[in-house]
Amino acid sequence: MTPEELADICNQLAEGRSLPSIYGLFDKDGGLRYIGKANDPAKRLKGHMRETTRRRTPLYDWLTKHGLPDMKVLEADCADWREAERRLITEARKRGDKLLNIADGGDEPHCPKEVRARNGAANARAIHSDPFRKYIWNLKRSVTQALKDGFGSNEKRAQLRFAAAKRPDLFACFASIPDRIEG
Repeated sequence: MTPEELADICNQLAEGRSLPSIYGLFDKDGGLRYIGKANDPAKRLKGHMRETTRRRTPLYDWLTKHGLPDMKVLEADCADWREAERRLITEARKRGDKLLNIADGGDEPHCPKEVRARNGAANARAIHSDPFRKYIWNLKRSVTQALKDGFGSNEKRAQLRFAAAKRPDLFACFASIPDRIEG
């Protein structure tokens, strides 16, 4: 662990933030399919599901086909999460788990900020040049904002969850909205 990584851990703990966790995504039969790192695993799963319409990797293709997976935290509060992720991926591959991970873990392959910016610009061009994708993007944005603002009946929430189950490639971000709203 580098001095910078150690300083980052100390800062996280001083600010009251928890350390990263290593999580696994499991198929419906209980098979481990992916290992990743997250500061908030539930939020990361939502992010994975959102990205199914934008990214083409073995993980996102699998999520598109199979929908919302089961998630379990494999190791919580990892001070050296890079080592823990690499170790768990190596162990899973030795066991013969059919992992969808491309890399061996530990923040590899690293994508520089400039590459992420170019990829984001290309994605925005693709969305805004296709009327259907732009319509879905705007629809999801407005519905998400309405839910954050407290709007949306229980029936509408059920419809959104149903849409997420039927078309996770388009509406997976609505799979985990609460069943009921209070009041």
